[in-house]
Amino acid sequence: MYGWATPDYLLNHMSLVEILDYYENGIKFEESKAQILVGTLAKAMHSGSDDPKKPAKRIYREEPEQTPDRKALYEQFGDLIKT
Repeated sequence: MYGWATPDYLLNHMSLVEILDYYENGIKFEESKAQILVGTLAKAMHSGSDDPKKPAKRIYREEPEQTPDRKALYEQFGDLIKT
C-alpha cells in the first residue's frame, strides 16, 4: 500500500470497485510476502548446516541381482532403443 493512498484521495479519485480491487491486491501482496518470510524463517530454523543434504546412494546399482538383464532388453525392445 502506498502513502499517497489516503482514504480521502481514494474516495475522491476512484470508484468503489477500483478501491476494493486496490485493497484486495494489497492484501494478496502482503500475504505472499508473509508466506515468503515464514518459509525463509522455517528453513533457517530447521537446517542444521548450510551444506545441502546428499542424496542416498541408489540401491539397484550396488546389488548385482537388481541390475537389468541387458540381453533380454535388447531382444525385446532392440528396435526401440536409441543408442
